[in-house]
Amino acid sequence: MRQWYPDKPIVITECGHPLPLGVNWMNPERLQAIITRAELEGIMSSPYLSGATLWHFTRHTWPADAFYAGGQSISPYGYKSRDRKRSFEAMAVIEEFFKKKGSPLSQAQKERKPSKPQ
Repeated sequence: MRQWYPDKPIVITECGHPLPLGVNWMNPERLQAIITRAELEGIMSSPYLSGATLWHFTRHTWPADAFYAGGQSISPYGYKSRDRKRSFEAMAVIEEFFKKKGSPLSQAQKERKPSKPQ
């Protein structure tokens, strides 16, 4: 993609990880935070990526009988409660990444010189 559109920003959409329900060997909120950190570190370290958007910022209701719901009436995706009163552990990771100034990404973008596709 970069070789065809060297001057266009690339944004990763719908990144994030669900709160893994039914996990017995680790706190599910902690696991979501670890996975979210790894995703954001990978995205932010690339000189070719301009950013990312989170998929399902808040937990929300969905039909428990849907094939993707696993019998749950609340989506395991999201980083805050629907009323935004409760933040889950991964929210601190997200805030940390988006508050950083001078991240490797912004520095790489300053140094990058546009190139023509081959």
